[in-house]
This record gives sequence, C-alpha cells and structure tokens, in this order.
Amino acid sequence: MDEVVKGQLLAQAQELMGLENQKSPQQLKTWITETSGVEVVSLNKKEIGKVREDTDGCAEVGELLDIRASLSKTSTGKYAAMIRTACHDSRIRGITQFYGAGRWAVRLVGTPSD
Repeated sequence: MDEVVKGQLLAQAQELMGLENQKSPQQLKTWITETSGVEVVSLNKKEIGKVREDTDGCAEVGELLDIRASLSKTSTGKYAAMIRTACHDSRIRGITQFYGAGRWAVRLVGTPSD
C-alpha cells in the first residue's frame, strides 16, 4: 500500500508542478518562487513553517507542501523491515534482545533511526 500511495502522491505532484523530479529541493524552491512570488531559501523542518506562512494565499503551494510532507514520512519503513525480516513461514524470530539500553529491546524491525 505504501508504494501505491507514494506513486499516487508523486503523480499528483507531477501534475501540479509539471517538473521531471518532484523530489528535487532546488526545483521545488524554484517552482514555489515562480508560483507564489516568495523566494525560498530552505525547505528544512525549521523553515517549512515560514514558507507556509509566506505563501498562505497560494493554494497550489500549500497542496504541494502537504504532498511533500506525506512523501517524507518514515513511519512506513517498519513495514518493509518486517517483510525483509520474516522467515519462510511469514513469522519474525530473534528480534528481542535482553538488556538493550537497560531493558528488553526489539531489533531488526525498527526504522533506520531506531
């Protein structure tokens, strides 16, 4: 489902922006500037709120920033890890570790930041 939804979001971004690479920060900043007239210095977490405020009157920019936020979610990474870790009978074994960080811990199925 994750791949399907990401494909749909990328198609929406392509239709909205008309650019080859909707994931390119440089192309995205240029598109926002051309569309809203607001120059964008950065699209990092700290600055994205300011970009939203500055381009508040432009619905296209807001829609694109929503799409971009949905595409950047990492919470679905655990699903891929579960599929990758599953044994031939679709069960996952050996994922608990005693005394990981002073308590029982789960390994193999976390997101890259876990």
